Amino acid sequence: MLLIAGLFLLALGLFCGAFLVLVPLGLVNGSAGLVLWILFPAFTIAGYLMAAIPAEKTALPLLSKVTGAILIVLVAIVVVAPLI
Repeated sequence: MLLIAGLFLLALGLFCGAFLVLVPLGLVNGSAGLVLWILFPAFTIAGYLMAAIPAEKTALPLLSKVTGAILIVLVAIVVVAPLI
């Protein structure tokens, strides 16, 4: 159950991060307020830790790689988008 809750919080955190990336680019209507800036790292870190604690030793590297890859994609979008 802790794994499911952790994955859900991790997904919410990554969704907040994606929203923070897409709002300044004009792809999503809305505003990136202070609450979103607080929830992005809080949900991402808490969700990762909650999912990593009950995960098996074989699943933990996969969880880390997938989470890291998604965060790197978000960073790449932030860096490359102004250049286009």
